[in-house]
Amino acid sequence: MDVKTAFATIANLELKAKVAIAAVIVALCLTISAFIETRYIASGSGVTLYWKGNEAYIFTEQSHTGYHISYLQLPIVVLMQFYWTPPPVNERDCPVVLHITPTDVERQRGPCGLQEVKGTLITPYDNKFFALCQSALLCKWTIDGYLMATPEELRKLDPTTLPSLAREDGQVISGWTLHYSPGPGANYEVPLSDGSIISIINRQKKAHSFPWIEVLLLRPGQKPQNLYDVDATPHKATTQEYIATFPPQ
Repeated sequence: MDVKTAFATIANLELKAKVAIAAVIVALCLTISAFIETRYIASGSGVTLYWKGNEAYIFTEQSHTGYHISYLQLPIVVLMQFYWTPPPVNERDCPVVLHITPTDVERQRGPCGLQEVKGTLITPYDNKFFALCQSALLCKWTIDGYLMATPEELRKLDPTTLPSLAREDGQVISGWTLHYSPGPGANYEVPLSDGSIISIINRQKKAHSFPWIEVLLLRPGQKPQNLYDVDATPHKATTQEYIATFPPQ
């Protein structure tokens, strides 16, 4: 074996060694990334608005979903976020209703929890707002959250009729006009009889993205009040933010 061949053999061995070392490093990094997690929070964004005269009730979306995503999974989750996400680790809902009158904006807060604190098919009746709560039981919204309907209220309002009621945007139910969140890039305004205007804006830029609903209250002669502003795009959360959103039980 001449010197040139010897050097070529050594160089080839060095290259193979470098490739092997690089492969080991990549494998080690992938293994470590599979065990190191980052935390993401996805918040619901949306409103259901009922208004009549100089008064309005805005039922806001306040759900939060927490994910622990490994750095190995993260690129896949980012690419597939509209089609697939890993199972959530934490879920929490804290119902908040904005009651707007000519003199005040009252934030009515219900207890936080899971599905048991939520109401669906919100329907005004007899100057109250009824809904279907867990197990399809009739409940009503109060300043303390959703409470079960009384026997007398059950006699007046059959819960089985709630799903059949028309709930199109602009529908009038028991004198209250219903509006939902606008579509991507859209907005609408609700003029109350006292001269106030409620502006609902969806700052979502594309149809294939996450909603971002903002609610502004414009009073005559006053600066606009921002009542609700939630971007539903999942975001990376610090440990402190994650714990604050999902406090230990």
